[in-house]
Amino acid sequence: MMDPIAAKQGTAPEGYAFRDLLEFCPDGAGNAQCFHRRDEEDDDPRAVDWDHETWEISDETWFADFADRRL
Repeated sequence: MMDPIAAKQGTAPEGYAFRDLLEFCPDGAGNAQCFHRRDEEDDDPRAVDWDHETWEISDETWFADFADRRL
């Protein structure tokens, strides 16, 4: 949904495409933890934190590390 919005605004996020993010843990304020697919054959996507205001993603981390911190 965000790729067409970015195209309409004439901008794009740096270092990723929205279609390569799969949200799995929203924070209720617009930000989310997402899986980040790095290429079409990526069978082990890493987790990143996506900031809805800056459109930036955090450094990649293993999902298990994220889950350990949350639990």
